[in-house]
Amino acid sequence: MHFPRIYAALLSAFVGTALSYDADFTVYPNPDCSNGGGTTIIGSVGAEDQFWPDQRSVRVNSIRNGKHVALYLGGSQSGAVTRLYDPDGCINGDWLSYGIYNGGP
Repeated sequence: MHFPRIYAALLSAFVGTALSYDADFTVYPNPDCSNGGGTTIIGSVGAEDQFWPDQRSVRVNSIRNGKHVALYLGGSQSGAVTRLYDPDGCINGDWLSYGIYNGGP
């Protein structure tokens, strides 16, 4: 039987994939990261997208050193921006888009 080798290969592939991401954060349509409905986003530098509907709170689960998550009040990464560099509880706001970028504090 080759189960141990197959299991080890799958585990290695999973860990390698998980470690290749730069940021992991959860956005919520409600303030205070409450009432469920959260969407977890896992991405690397260069990832950008819109939120639909707008998101009212965020919790950064993990982020690599030298990277940050930018949350924008406007669509297509426009308008005022909030930059998050570390996991730091729940942050309230009203965001329409995000990006993951290089650069730390």
